[in-house]
Amino acid sequence: MFKYFISALIAVLFLLSLLVIVHAPRWEDENNMEKNSLGDNWLMFHHDVQNRGYAESYAPDKSNVLWRYETGSNERSSPAVKNGRLYVGCFDHRVYCLNINDGEIIWSYETGYDVFSSPAIYKNRVYVGSDDKKLYCLDAEKGDLIWSYETEGRMWSSPTVYNDRVFFGSEDYKLYCLNASNGDLIWSYKTGLEIQLPSPAIYDEKVYIGSLDNNVYCLNVENGDLIWSFTAENGIVSSCMVFNGRVYFGSADYNLYCLDAENGELIWKHKTGHMVFSTPAVFNDCVYFGSNDGNLYCLNASTGVQKWNYSTEGWVWSSPAISVDGKIYFGSLDGTLHCLNAYNGFEIWNYSTGSFIWSSPALADGKLFIGTTHGVFCFSNND
Repeated sequence: MFKYFISALIAVLFLLSLLVIVHAPRWEDENNMEKNSLGDNWLMFHHDVQNRGYAESYAPDKSNVLWRYETGSNERSSPAVKNGRLYVGCFDHRVYCLNINDGEIIWSYETGYDVFSSPAIYKNRVYVGSDDKKLYCLDAEKGDLIWSYETEGRMWSSPTVYNDRVFFGSEDYKLYCLNASNGDLIWSYKTGLEIQLPSPAIYDEKVYIGSLDNNVYCLNVENGDLIWSFTAENGIVSSCMVFNGRVYFGSADYNLYCLDAENGELIWKHKTGHMVFSTPAVFNDCVYFGSNDGNLYCLNASTGVQKWNYSTEGWVWSSPAISVDGKIYFGSLDGTLHCLNAYNGFEIWNYSTGSFIWSSPALADGKLFIGTTHGVFCFSNND
């Protein structure tokens, strides 16, 4: 019945929303990512195929709004950024492309229903799912439809594109792998329940995905064969983040888990006060994530020992983003965007948007981008 709780919870919050410098170490496993994709681009949900949430870009150290673009409804999709353009989905059934410097609209594309999924950009194409049960492939320059693929369930899962293949989950219980060029099905893997919120992570030629059936699955990226699975105590509601041979993810059983990426064995788990929807980020041998108990946590990535936590006034669904100079950004359902020092958890600045923040931040070109229930905000040190 957990799937119905999530859907009912989101519906209630939607109605409520209508009423109201130490340089980072070099990252490992860059061969897992599209070449020349780092630096000032944020190509997909949580930045890259490993869902690390780390940007090789500086980001604002003050709460200066450069621009704001008001869409027709809620922004729960998280932005993707490439070559001076921002791409984001919206509950007004549209995918938007905006100029990152002034927020001017370049194009929009109308899908058949709400767009919760976050876009992924690959080879001048935009891939995004919709509640109309379709995955769309659009031309990044003009927004024209190139192809679409229909499943049997809604798609809140955000696509991950790797090695000319696009991976995504659906509420029809399946993880899909399609040819990124033409949308042809390569393989699919059926889990025991919906893949509702998690997005795939890819590492060492393996794909990792969680399901509401309480399991995280590790599959062969080439053919979809099962390598291992791990069973938690409740549904998996965050995406996996994979780094340095370990898999990190949150669950509805209130825990953040750390597994061995090779064999799925439990290394440690950390209990919070509520469900963990937030996808973890990694920086400086620490893992950062939000919980529905209103806190952002910082744990030692190796041991799971808590280093600090920061409390907000609302649930933290937003997945944190970390800049190269050690600042961490995330939103809360209290409507506030927070910027903290990643080393000690001290607040640098905050900004009240006046609306719920479900979206996760994107960092690129020295700017911070985030969606709210009142549109897209861009923050910058420059006016």
